[in-house]
Amino acid sequence: MQAVRDRAIAQAATPASGGDESAYMSVFLDERVVEMKKEAAHSDVSRIETEQRRFLNEGNLDLHLPLYWAVYGDDYQITG
Repeated sequence: MQAVRDRAIAQAATPASGGDESAYMSVFLDERVVEMKKEAAHSDVSRIETEQRRFLNEGNLDLHLPLYWAVYGDDYQITG
């Protein structure tokens, strides 16, 4: 994970260093996908693309409820 973080920091400032949280998280998720695809056992990155990136794109970084998502063909929700 340190390599993922290092590559992300090289592209976007972290929120702790004054960077935009959404921009940093987007780059971090991009780099996480790159890392996961290096191993066949982790090559399915749909949980990042359909779950984690969804909350990021919706601007719900604090994960305010309700949460709805689908991953691996199953629907999930957390309503309270």
